[in-house]
Amino acid sequence: MALATEHIAIVAPCFNEGEVAVRFAQELEQVLARLEQRFTLVLVDDGSADDTPQRLLSYRPTAPNVALRVIGLPFNMGHQEAIHQGLLYAEGIDAQRFIVMDSDGEDDPGAIAELVSITDASVVFVARGKRSEGLGFQLGWRLYRIVFRLVARRALPFGNYSMIDRRALGAVLHRSFTHYAAFLSRLNVPQRSIVRDRRPRIDGTSKMSWRSLSMHAFRSLIEYGEEAVAALPARFHRAGSRVLAQHHRHHRREAVHRAPPFPAGPAYSAQRSSIACRSRGLLRLGLLLVEPCAAPRSRAAAALQRAHPRSLMHYPGGELELFKDARHWKRYWSGQAKPFVTGRVLDAGCGIGANAEWLMNAAVTGYTFLEPDARLLSQVPAFATDPVLAKGERINGTTTELSGRVFDTILYIDVIEHIEDAAAELRRAYGLLAPGGRIIVVVPAFQYLFSAFDTAVGHHRRYTKRLLKEHLPEGMEVARLRYLDSLGLLLSLGNKWFLKQGQPKAAQIAFWDRRVVPISRALDPIMLHSFGRSLFCVARKTAS
Repeated sequence: MALATEHIAIVAPCFNEGEVAVRFAQELEQVLARLEQRFTLVLVDDGSADDTPQRLLSYRPTAPNVALRVIGLPFNMGHQEAIHQGLLYAEGIDAQRFIVMDSDGEDDPGAIAELVSITDASVVFVARGKRSEGLGFQLGWRLYRIVFRLVARRALPFGNYSMIDRRALGAVLHRSFTHYAAFLSRLNVPQRSIVRDRRPRIDGTSKMSWRSLSMHAFRSLIEYGEEAVAALPARFHRAGSRVLAQHHRHHRREAVHRAPPFPAGPAYSAQRSSIACRSRGLLRLGLLLVEPCAAPRSRAAAALQRAHPRSLMHYPGGELELFKDARHWKRYWSGQAKPFVTGRVLDAGCGIGANAEWLMNAAVTGYTFLEPDARLLSQVPAFATDPVLAKGERINGTTTELSGRVFDTILYIDVIEHIEDAAAELRRAYGLLAPGGRIIVVVPAFQYLFSAFDTAVGHHRRYTKRLLKEHLPEGMEVARLRYLDSLGLLLSLGNKWFLKQGQPKAAQIAFWDRRVVPISRALDPIMLHSFGRSLFCVARKTAS
């Protein structure tokens, strides 16, 4: 049994909780007053915009074994960072163990008595039993657990509610985390768990939106990046190891003279370091090289703007053939686009025409392949097996040469990112659209993912929703705008930070297409398409 003099800190983030935070503290104090340990309640106000800070500061515990500390963050940093800041503060007091719990009432304070009685583990989780949320939330939670098990090869039946000792606290504060519970579950320390049902929230409502919950779920997958890849077949592990070994041999000499990736000494960013550590498992397998949004179009797309001579687009050749077989990815994004592909279709920068067959449907009455590279255009017949495609017009040129033509659908599939003045290109496309016609765009997402691959294939930029909207001409109404391939975003980050390779290998593309894309396809709706490494857009012409 724990000693009577033991000191335990309890960290609980609060955001716009108001009176709820006080009621939580009161209930918690009633539970703690019956225990023999000393407790310091560390309430972290995460930049609340209401009167939560004032209410917390006015609360005075009456139990002799309970003290209160209130930390005010200067702005809303997010739930996980609020936990981190609370633990940083709690490290400075003389506590031996540290409990993290939510302040909305769902975490049962009654579990603390059982928590503190367990002394043979560095981490003790409060696993979630029955939940009190609505059916929709519970279905989403169950689906998330299935996806997590597929990715991490283990279950994660608990949330933030847990207790750690100083040994575990040292790891938490030294290495940082993106998802507290998932991070703790990976620590190589003795762990135990107890089970408690989730209670209804004190005020009955959640402060987290579905998007916030989706992002929180995704962060747990980030913590398990290594485990996800470690479960790959051994033969791909060997292939990836060969790729990485070749990369190391190529760069070994220049690496001797290269500055370290992070500043030496204690001033370096712990969070960046932790992300680097979590990514190494992916690097060993050579999986962080694939960019799905590029290959079949890149050469052709760059030529859509004549200001860029083709001589500037240096391609080793071959990736057109590699990406044409990425069937899961093509099925995914084309499934998003096909309902909007109707009437007279212009496939701008069509490359070898490998995407056309995925977009064909009964509503298409005509198809025009537009490609400035005659060599690529000559390969279109091999993919134009549908009768409409076989009869389709093939034009060796750009949109500047189509004045007077009218189309119902104009496609820019992995093209716009290659054009320096993309807004001007989209304005030309707008002039070719019939009233009510649509422009469909697929582009790589998020500029912070810009890597050696983007440079190698001639990308000028990667897009966010906001930037793409800014490039659309007036008179266009966005009908659909969403990110695709959320899990693939991890691979892009690894390629940017470590491998920096511009040309993927067939085995890497095959793995990404067959293993990663199907998981992303299931995960993206759960995450509300709020992030991913590709951006899909449908815009409709409203003006005549």
